[in-house]
Formats: sequence, structure tokens, C-alpha cells
Amino acid sequence: RLRGPFEPGGIYTVTFAAGLPSQTGGDALRKTVVRQVQLPDREPLLSFIDNGRYLSPRGRMTVRARAVNSVRCTARLRRVLANNVVFFGLREEDRLPYHYGWRPYAAMAGLDQEMGARDFPLAGRRNEAETIDIHLRDIVPGLGAGIYLLELESPSGAGEQRVIVVSDLGVSLRLGERQMAAWVVSAASGLPAEGVGVTLWSVKNERMASAPTAADGTVRLLWETEAEPFAVTAGLDADQTYLPLNAAHRITFQNEGGRRPFPAW
Repeated sequence: RLRGPFEPGGIYTVTFAAGLPSQTGGDALRKTVVRQVQLPDREPLLSFIDNGRYLSPRGRMTVRARAVNSVRCTARLRRVLANNVVFFGLREEDRLPYHYGWRPYAAMAGLDQEMGARDFPLAGRRNEAETIDIHLRDIVPGLGAGIYLLELESPSGAGEQRVIVVSDLGVSLRLGERQMAAWVVSAASGLPAEGVGVTLWSVKNERMASAPTAADGTVRLLWETEAEPFAVTAGLDADQTYLPLNAAHRITFQNEGGRRPFPAW
């Protein structure tokens, strides 16, 4: 095995000198052997650089991506209709029977509205990685809060999908036995958000409890139903955010006695 600073697509001359011993300890190489080898190009790549999914509409609204051996990136936006948010979440978390889609687009199919698309030209230098700043408002001018699917496509077939939640509402949760405390702040300013409607939903898309936040951005929800909590939505005017209650979002249930830390998101 040869190791070294080899470049993808490069052509190299490899010389095996006479007298090179065999790996098994048998006869040595009787004469010098020269071979030319060419390394394959890097596989086409078009993917997101960061793992996050939440953006503030008062921020830059930019998602970064990386491309290799692609000449063009097409970015396409679809929006989950507001009345379909919880149903979409049940699909995305694979909590619905007879739903076998594993990609974000499959979870969104039939629940969305296409917003627009834009081509981003790339330098396309062979085997070199290139960073792309995708400004969502370059795709849809004036884009506001909402839950979107951002799809990246390229002629090479490379691409990726990502659910993006655009909201200025930052939500922290603490869950207990038939009760939940929430604290909502502005993601841009860090100040408490008053009057935000916070709703807890079950795995059957049932509204379990709902109430607005107070002046300090807090609210406490109580419920009597035996239903399993699934997700929280928070909305103020046209701004709405969505938070599934699962390990991927670091949401945990509070033990009796309050020994677990307050999980913030």
C-alpha cells in the first residue's frame, strides 16, 4: 500500500526497484518494474455544511453548502402549509403507520406549497471543494417565517435536502408529569416574547393544551389526557415555530424533584 500526498485525478509513475522483498518472505523482485497509475476523480458532492435547522427572519437568512465536481447548484424552496405542521412532523419522525418515506421530501409531499427556485453558478474546478452561500431571500424575495424544505440539486446528480425553520421565536421547554413550562424569547434580541401562543400536540395530532406567554415570556401548560405528547408549536402573528419532543432536539422529561437541567433550544 502506498501512502502520500496524492491528488484525485492525478497520474503517477510508480517504480518497484529490483530486490524489493515480497510481503510473504519469498523471492525478491528480480528486475525493476515501472507502472503508471491514475487516481479517480472525487465523487460529485453537493451538501450542507452545518447541521442546524433554525434561522431567524431578522438575521442573514443564509445557509452554507459545499460542492465538488458540480457546475451548478439549483436551490429550491417548499413551504409546509401552517395547518399541516404537526402532520408533517409526525411523518418526519416516522410516527405514522403505513408511511415509509425516509427523505424530508416524502414527509412533506402533499402538505406543501412550492415557493421558488434559483440557480447558483459554480466555478466547477476539477476535484476542488467550493463553498456556496445560499441566501434564502435570493430564492424568494421577502421570504418570511415558516417551515421550509430546502433542496439542493446539481446536473451531476449530487444533492441534499434539509428542513429549515425560519422563526424569531426561541423556545426552551421543561416537561413534567402532565405539565410543561415554556420560555419564549426573540432569537434576534434575546428579550422575552409576550403573547406567544404555545400549544402542545399529541402523537394523534390532538391539541393537548394551549396558552399565551406572559410578559416575561413564560407559560405553564397543564393537561389531564393520557395522550402521548409529541410536539410543541409557538406562534405570534405570522411567525410560527415547531419543536418535536425527541432526543434529536435534546428534549427530555423532567424527573420528580427537578434534578434534570432545564433543556434550552
